[in-house]
Amino acid sequence: MKAFKRFMAFVMGAALIAYNASMTSVPSVDAAGVDANYARFLQYSLYFYDAKDLAELQSFILNRSISFDTAKAVDVFDLVSARETVKPPERTGVLRTVNVATPEQLTQALADAKAGDEIVLKSGTYLKTTGGSKGSRFHGNVSGTAENPIYLRSENLDEPAVLDGGEANVGSGYTLYISGEYWVVEDLEIKNAQKGIVLDKASRSIIRGCYIHHTGEEALAIRDNSSYCLVENTKITDTGQTGIYSEGIYVGSSYSNQGTYGAKCDYNTVRNCIFGPNIRAKAYTAKEGTTGNVVEYCTFYGAGMKNENSCRSFLELQGNGAIIRYNTFYRQGNEYITTAFKVYAQVADWGYNNDLYDNMCYLDDPSVYLIEIVSNQGSARISGNKTDPPECANRYRPSNTTGVTEY
Repeated sequence: MKAFKRFMAFVMGAALIAYNASMTSVPSVDAAGVDANYARFLQYSLYFYDAKDLAELQSFILNRSISFDTAKAVDVFDLVSARETVKPPERTGVLRTVNVATPEQLTQALADAKAGDEIVLKSGTYLKTTGGSKGSRFHGNVSGTAENPIYLRSENLDEPAVLDGGEANVGSGYTLYISGEYWVVEDLEIKNAQKGIVLDKASRSIIRGCYIHHTGEEALAIRDNSSYCLVENTKITDTGQTGIYSEGIYVGSSYSNQGTYGAKCDYNTVRNCIFGPNIRAKAYTAKEGTTGNVVEYCTFYGAGMKNENSCRSFLELQGNGAIIRYNTFYRQGNEYITTAFKVYAQVADWGYNNDLYDNMCYLDDPSVYLIEIVSNQGSARISGNKTDPPECANRYRPSNTTGVTEY
């Protein structure tokens, strides 16, 4: 561990020097024994770390222990967690702090919540197997404000609180249901319900530093006119325990459900997240009716993905104007993944003008496509995407598609 810490400090120091030397380009970070994905993260981390952050993180690695996640390996999630330990996000507008230690106290705190509340969860498991609205185990249904959001967070980053909907009930309800605006949910582990977190009419809310896993269907749904939300530094694994609708993040609603839920889930950003393993369907879907959603600096692992809900790609774009950039995708030999990206114009006038650039795709097999335009309906602009094997970068499906524009 000491050798690793010294090496990471060296890399951070090199990055810091490069940062100070040039603000106009992303420096190259390369060293034997470091997975290319981690080097890539360190490169792009300069967009999220300033020079002071890097100096603090270098000192942290040399002088303090790092608590890695259960994968027993260093990955992007660990590095992001280390940064948050050194410099946690600033919380502004707190008017009242409510400390909770039991499921009953948490339920009451959510029922009594108001703008400016900071609900702080002691370490432990908050098990609740029955719920309220739509089967939710824990429900926040009021709104914060831009000046005074509502915070829901773990007290201890090293031992985050666990919201558990009950393993026997993984096919029903939601573990955490937010139906108000301006919430900030931080550093929680969420598991065991049909859906892990659902945001309905929850615009300008933030999901940060969470781990969502073992859900019956999708892990996180951004739904019912929820726009301008941010999901960052979050890890998603093991979806689809009971059903085929098992995406990692699902933005919007299918046209068949848009009489129930508002379709305008626009300009939401997913950043610095880990998807996989064992996400049974697409890791990310933006549905028809959505506009301008962004996925950036994320890592996708294909192991465990199955051909559920017509899955054959890491992500599927059915809305307009999505931006997919600076991500890394690992197929990991999964034969179900036949294309990295899929654009699907399921409804007239949707599925167009999507932008995919500067992604790295490790696709294992030269027969895998970079992008598929289903039935040659829909469109995407692509630029700077790289693949391994390299020939995949020029493979489009169908081969005569008019929906792909290179620039």
